[in-house]
Amino acid sequence: MQYVEKVNELPAPLFAALQDVVSEHLGDTFPSLAVAVMLHNQLIFESAWGWIDPDSETMPVTVDT
Repeated sequence: MQYVEKVNELPAPLFAALQDVVSEHLGDTFPSLAVAVMLHNQLIFESAWGWIDPDSETMPVTVDT
């Protein structure tokens, strides 16, 4: 699983739960995913998973794509 992390201030149990959901659905429900979480106007989590072209796996998704 392609994973790019830019910011991660999530509590460990919450991050683990997010990883479980992404692992279960990445590639089947969606080919890629980018997530940004704001709390009190502060970015606390920004990450991306998967590929822009999942067939060739040559262009990973980033938080900027």
